[in-house]
Amino acid sequence: MAWAEELSPRAAIGVAGEQRMYSQRIVKAWCQIGLNLQPADAKQQLDVATLGKYLERHIPGFHGPVTAEKFAGGQSNPTFKLTAASALAWVESGFERRH
Repeated sequence: MAWAEELSPRAAIGVAGEQRMYSQRIVKAWCQIGLNLQPADAKQQLDVATLGKYLERHIPGFHGPVTAEKFAGGQSNPTFKLTAASALAWVESGFERRH
């Protein structure tokens, strides 16, 4: 008797997506344990030093230091106002340096 069953492409994609979701949850939980974070606390914390380094690497002209101010109004996720030494502002065309 075979343990595997043949799935339609649609069903296989659904199973693969579900497995991906569970693996992401496992990795997230493992990282939280390693950082000694409780799940409820993890949603409220923002590592601005690491975020600043990431933004400097990926946005030309961006440089820190970065500060973050949490404010109400985000849907289910915390929302932060970021401020940086380079004074970048989001405009419709992308990032534009303020003078």
